[in-house]
Amino acid sequence: MHLTEFQKKVHAEVDELLEDADAPANSKVLLKFNYLECVIKESMREVTSSCTDNFENSWRRYDYRYPYVRLLNKIPGPDGAPIFGCFFLGVFTPRNEIISLFENFFDTYGHIVRSWTGPIGVIYIGSAENAQTILSSTTHIDKCFVYDFFKPWLGSGLLISTGEKWHHRRRLLTPAFHFTILEKFFGAIVANSKLLVKKLDSKTNLPKFNIVPYLTECSLLNICETAMGVKMDKEIHLRDDYLKSSHIYNQTMYDRTMNPLLHPAALFRLSSKYKRQMNAVELLHKMSNNVIQKRIAERQRFKRGEATLSNDSKLNGRPKTIHIADSDLNPKLGKCLKVSIRSVRTAHSNRREFLDVLLDISEQDPGSFTINDVREEVDTFMFEGHDTVSIALYWTVYLVGLHPYIQEKVHTELDDVLGSADAPANLKTLQELKYLECVIKESLRLYPSVPVVVRTSGEDVIIGGYKVPAGSIVSVHIHRIHHLREHYHNPDEFDPSHFFPENAQSRHPFAYLPFSGGPRNCIGQKYAMMEMKIVLATFFKHYKVKSLSRREDVKVILDTLGRADGGIWVQLHKRRPVVS
Repeated sequence: MHLTEFQKKVHAEVDELLEDADAPANSKVLLKFNYLECVIKESMREVTSSCTDNFENSWRRYDYRYPYVRLLNKIPGPDGAPIFGCFFLGVFTPRNEIISLFENFFDTYGHIVRSWTGPIGVIYIGSAENAQTILSSTTHIDKCFVYDFFKPWLGSGLLISTGEKWHHRRRLLTPAFHFTILEKFFGAIVANSKLLVKKLDSKTNLPKFNIVPYLTECSLLNICETAMGVKMDKEIHLRDDYLKSSHIYNQTMYDRTMNPLLHPAALFRLSSKYKRQMNAVELLHKMSNNVIQKRIAERQRFKRGEATLSNDSKLNGRPKTIHIADSDLNPKLGKCLKVSIRSVRTAHSNRREFLDVLLDISEQDPGSFTINDVREEVDTFMFEGHDTVSIALYWTVYLVGLHPYIQEKVHTELDDVLGSADAPANLKTLQELKYLECVIKESLRLYPSVPVVVRTSGEDVIIGGYKVPAGSIVSVHIHRIHHLREHYHNPDEFDPSHFFPENAQSRHPFAYLPFSGGPRNCIGQKYAMMEMKIVLATFFKHYKVKSLSRREDVKVILDTLGRADGGIWVQLHKRRPVVS
């Protein structure tokens, strides 16, 4: 019998005896749990036998009864403790050492590793070939159950949703991040980059300061003003609360993920982390609701002829109405609608920001696609759009600040391409910054913003020569893949030449995954690269930077993303006057 069948029987007995109660009311009720008592006795028998017998023989009996366990145990990996597996490693390993723990697993057992966390088996993948097997598939596109821990904040947005809901929302939102719409965002990102430079002016020539908060604020302003169409430069307290709350939520999300005892919602609600998380959610939703309401108010003023929409969204003539078939819609939308999108499948000049696309649909049928549905996507894109980009920005600044000769090449290219300009003028100019692009890509290789992505296998699959059953948790370790010598001639060093055309053209397509890969890759990767190039070009046009910590002293701290533990401390020196 499969392990999950025993769990279903336990749940059925619990639901039958407790009904709506959260716990047994008295000892009389407790005595009725006959099947649960058998489960407890059997687990105690296993623990007792492991004390008198060796662990391998104990698990052989376990394997005989559970084909799932037998299949997974054919994959090499740490034995762990009886019943608990490697549970204690996950709980007690500091967050700034967890990536090193995974690296040790791969060094010891190879490119595919099995681990048990209590009853939960996890397959770790550390090679491009095996990553391709999972990420390129349209069968293994469902996220692991731990992503559900994001739901209090992100609902069922694009990051978390699965099945038909994910397919429909992805189809609707992809055109809103088409490369041709990025030109409308260019000016706003340049303006916020110049604002960043002004704020950093007071930090020049200081002995040291942490640059992380400045780059994080800049990326948050960018995603709000571009994709959302709302300026948030004056909402200082709201922004600060949002950034602090985002950090708290990611911390509690990680703690819950690594501790199976906190996986059940009932147990998590009893912990102190739950209260912290809910307080954070309240502030996070306050920010996203503010963004949505601002955009709605601006759209209403536009309809009354009192204002023009941000990002040059005003159209010539009447809005175009297009017909969308049932197959293109979220099932929640019901019958076929005529949606006034003014957008995605018409001329490029009519493309709209993704928040406007969502609001158009919501206005057409508010009963089926509510403001809460809109907020799910706003929360998702604000989180992914600011956090991953800001992490990439500060790791790039850090690495360039450690390598004066690379920084000199960046400065030379900027002076040659931009001349006396303070920032890139347009997309064409930006595309000429070839070396800066290699620098950014190399930074994303060494320090990917998302070091690990996790999927659930949709069917039985062969990975690395081993059969992995359907429903298994498969963890793709991007950080590991990015550091393999078989793909990079200098894997542990900051070397932008890794991305020169002659070095990159024959590389395995899944050897570089800063935006994941396959059908569930990052929908906004072109936007992210454009934003990073604009911000960094403007920054390095004005400043020389010196990083003050060696790489071995700056650890990656893992919550859901790969952050710098303790921040990035630098010195800044002016290259030219600050823009007016």
